[in-house]
Amino acid sequence: MKDNIRRNQKLVGKILLMSIGSSIVMAIILLALGIVNIKEAYISSYEDELHTAAVQMDSQFSNEWDGDWGLDEEGNLTKGGQPVHDEYREQLDAMEKENDLEYTLFYCDTRMVSTLTDESGNTMEGTQASGETVEKVIKGGEDYHASGLKIAGEEFYVYYRPLKNSDGSVVGMAFTGKRAAAVNAHINKVVFLMGGVAAAIVIVIIIIGIMLYKSSAGAMLNIVDGIQQLSKGRLTFRLSDQTLNRRDELGTIADNLVQLRDKL
Repeated sequence: MKDNIRRNQKLVGKILLMSIGSSIVMAIILLALGIVNIKEAYISSYEDELHTAAVQMDSQFSNEWDGDWGLDEEGNLTKGGQPVHDEYREQLDAMEKENDLEYTLFYCDTRMVSTLTDESGNTMEGTQASGETVEKVIKGGEDYHASGLKIAGEEFYVYYRPLKNSDGSVVGMAFTGKRAAAVNAHINKVVFLMGGVAAAIVIVIIIIGIMLYKSSAGAMLNIVDGIQQLSKGRLTFRLSDQTLNRRDELGTIADNLVQLRDKL
């Protein structure tokens, strides 16, 4: 009898472990795929946001004043011969607060108007872009997007767009950037939320599995006991109403066992 009970418990336990194990593996796989897709989707959305912001910035500042980009005798940025630093800086500061992005207008490789600050909080106006950026944007005349680009020791998602004069020559760059720390924090928040949901689902599955185990194990023990009694010729045994009222295979077995007892 005890040996049969142990076999019963072992069988139900194996089924339970297989079910829970499969659910956990499936949850991990789905979570991993979800994290990868979420990261790709968020990074792609930030790329689109930076691209749109750079195009808007180029259009706005290139057309706000007539004429070409240049420098005056004091080295200040001009548009159509008019100094534009203070006016454009005020607009960039307002755009930074509204969109939570960093903006810069370059003349050649130098930051002439910028919302960027260094580690000490000083403006980065007057500093130069990296050689790779200059090669791609100013010399190559191409838009340039990069992730994890370090500026003043901090990583950024960035987008550079060539600034052109009326003759088509590239004279500078329009820059938009998003701090990588802010992007990663947003992504990690979503990832942790997904992980929490996955963990909650696994816990619920385990709880349901344990409840089913207890219920099924009890019914199987009741049936095994009845079979043991029947094998010894004892026809007075009874099965519990809970076992007989089950609507699964165990209930069918219990019902047939009672019918066999009655016939005997």
